[in-house]
Amino acid sequence: MADPLPSPSGWFAIGVSGDFPSEQAVPGHWFDQDLVVFRCADGTLGALDAYCPHLGAHLGYGGTVSGGSITCPFHGWQWASDGRCVSVPYGNRRVPKVRAQAVSVVEQDGVVLLWRGADGLATWQMPRFDNHRWTAPVIMRRILPSHPQEVLENAADFAHFRFVHQTHMMEPTTEVRTEGNIFELSIQSAPEAVEPAMRLDDGVLVEGAVFCHGPGLAGATIGAKGMPIHAMQRLYVTPIGDGQVSLLGLVNIRIDDECDADTAESLTETIGSAVIDNWDRDIMIWQHKRHLRQPALNPTERAIWTFRRWYAKYYDNASPTPHPEILAQTAPA
Repeated sequence: MADPLPSPSGWFAIGVSGDFPSEQAVPGHWFDQDLVVFRCADGTLGALDAYCPHLGAHLGYGGTVSGGSITCPFHGWQWASDGRCVSVPYGNRRVPKVRAQAVSVVEQDGVVLLWRGADGLATWQMPRFDNHRWTAPVIMRRILPSHPQEVLENAADFAHFRFVHQTHMMEPTTEVRTEGNIFELSIQSAPEAVEPAMRLDDGVLVEGAVFCHGPGLAGATIGAKGMPIHAMQRLYVTPIGDGQVSLLGLVNIRIDDECDADTAESLTETIGSAVIDNWDRDIMIWQHKRHLRQPALNPTERAIWTFRRWYAKYYDNASPTPHPEILAQTAPA
């Protein structure tokens, strides 16, 4: 699939916490680069370019982790999580000044995130979620041809609910908030937002919030109106290379005074399966669509332009902001 969008910089998920066991090297390919991620004995994570600067062995295949460093399987050189060489076990044993390329990596909210950007060093931190108790997540993983912006743009697209997910149309109940690395707004069902022939008879109305955190996470807290169940869905999208992205989806139910642990656990699989089914409906669109820099939007879709202007800051040298004439065309009367 042709990809007219540049590559964004920021935090992107590479797996859940359990994918990275203690003192094990995990190879992976993200951002068109071979990397190795390893968990040190104290639980912290390191991420390095996969190839040993000595003679090019892949540290993720046969490399061993001990303490705070990874040992090359080829000649036993040891590399710390920040890329420093800390041991050469033969010859004059002098540690060279050469460094392996290190990439910023963090673990939060049950997910491991890698930084994509200049020098691999992060310039901002991902927002964290609240400290409520949550059920263990239902997890979805997919690989498809797409781009992170295309996936996250769903957070600003309210019309697709009726046609992709076969639910009522949605409408915003708040203005879009674009504060730092957060894009967020509240939405609710709007049954009468489509022409009468397209309206649904069912009475299930939903409300909640949709959000994006940085260039690689779209999420929502949407539930039936009046129901004391708080579900959170997160969809992390990560560039792999060659126009491919990986999707990591997680669905949790909040455990609180209105929903005890047993009830939350019993609902997690059912709600999670429904969310994943809806993600798969989106995936059918994402993997076949083409990005249009100047789409023919109507005035009710202004949030898409707001989203695109917000997302443009994650591109180093390019902006997908539309031509002023297009903005004028879609501005409110």
